[in-house]
Amino acid sequence: MENVFRGPDSIKNYLNPQNHTTPLIQLPQTINRYENEGIHIYAKLLQNLPLYNVKSIPAYNMITNENDSTRIIVESSSGNTAYSLCVMGKVMGYPGMISYASEEVGQGKLDMLRFFGSKVIINQEPICPNPNDKSSSINIAKKLGESEEYINFGQYENKHNPQGHYDYTGPQIYEQMEGEINYFCAGVGTTGTFLGTIEYLKEKNNKIESIGVVRKPNNPIPGPRTENLLNQISFNRSEKLDYLESVGTKRAYMQSLILSRNGIISGPSSGMNLEGVFQFIKNNYEKIIDLKEKKGSINIVFVCCDLPFLYIKDYFKYLDEELFPDIKNKHLLKSFDIKNIEKNIQIDSKKFFNIFFKETNNSIWEKIKNKENIKTNINCILIDIRNKKQFKHFKIPNSINIEPKDIEDYLTNKKNKEIYLICEYGGKSNEIASKLQNRGYNAYSIKGGTIEWSKLGLARIKDDSCKI
Repeated sequence: MENVFRGPDSIKNYLNPQNHTTPLIQLPQTINRYENEGIHIYAKLLQNLPLYNVKSIPAYNMITNENDSTRIIVESSSGNTAYSLCVMGKVMGYPGMISYASEEVGQGKLDMLRFFGSKVIINQEPICPNPNDKSSSINIAKKLGESEEYINFGQYENKHNPQGHYDYTGPQIYEQMEGEINYFCAGVGTTGTFLGTIEYLKEKNNKIESIGVVRKPNNPIPGPRTENLLNQISFNRSEKLDYLESVGTKRAYMQSLILSRNGIISGPSSGMNLEGVFQFIKNNYEKIIDLKEKKGSINIVFVCCDLPFLYIKDYFKYLDEELFPDIKNKHLLKSFDIKNIEKNIQIDSKKFFNIFFKETNNSIWEKIKNKENIKTNINCILIDIRNKKQFKHFKIPNSINIEPKDIEDYLTNKKNKEIYLICEYGGKSNEIASKLQNRGYNAYSIKGGTIEWSKLGLARIKDDSCKI
């Protein structure tokens, strides 16, 4: 009987991506506004694999191309690669898994890795580590992998990463589309999905063009990189990349929400890819219409990467509250903290600016330029809880950098002060401000964090290295 796995290798065979044909779905007009113009968009649902994510393909490919299952797996990843290696490693007989994760990793991912049995070690570095940095988790894992106790597959340079998509994703898409495909779109992080798939497709038909999608700088989307950060990846993408689109956080999460509410349950990086397709069509509309007139229709395939459930809290953080139905009788929830309703924990950046500074934004920028002193409200304290590297990258004038664990020690005898907290996006500072308020402090979180502060063009002291 089809789709039944028996015998001692039943789970190994079940996890093998070659034994699964994932769906390819044409988006209806409710999602694709170009459908009636003959521009058809198809979603390749790689989240329908047994481990529910696109990274399970290179994970399987990397792990089955090694013969030594006596060593502990160590990998620089806090997401789907680590989780997939952890599960597959257990099935293939590896004794354990260690995931090196960035200090910026969310609690949801940490819980997931621990749930599946991976030991987690936090390393102080950005969420997308630099393979060229000797202190990065990539190189720490690589060095450990040289010992007899550990093995490191190294997704950032392992040829079996893109090869998995060359062997599996590319052939499936080409066969499912019966060769009638004009454009292929995928996000670019380690670039394995993008490169492996498009290499196969271009070999079958060199007129098929590729659309790579990156996230905009300072826009968190789990998985992909910014264009600048792509330069750190060793895989050569230049010959295979025809178009590059950059997408922001809000649009990625919005398209993911639309896909999920219309029956294609998929996460934010999937939404980012769809938004990249829409941007590509908009930016190249005349060319696409000309091609459609010759071909009769246009077919674009994009990759759906994983599920949204791990990132549910982020949808409520990045998208407008009006998109989500209200909860009636919320006060009846036993776990609901009524104190946090009554207190205004968050404050807008501009409102805080007017409270904290005694000058205009332009005059402060001028003083920063001239390295002059800047006066602030003596009754206010601004605490930046980001890490030291981020604080050095840029900071708000007269702010102080304190780790969350040290804040209450610093605030001893300061309950008469107004305490303002800022982090990168506003989530961590909101959580800490809430706890401080419950302990009697006049504590507030700056909404949107340093990302929002930068978007508004508010005065900040920037390090010379601030480029990304």
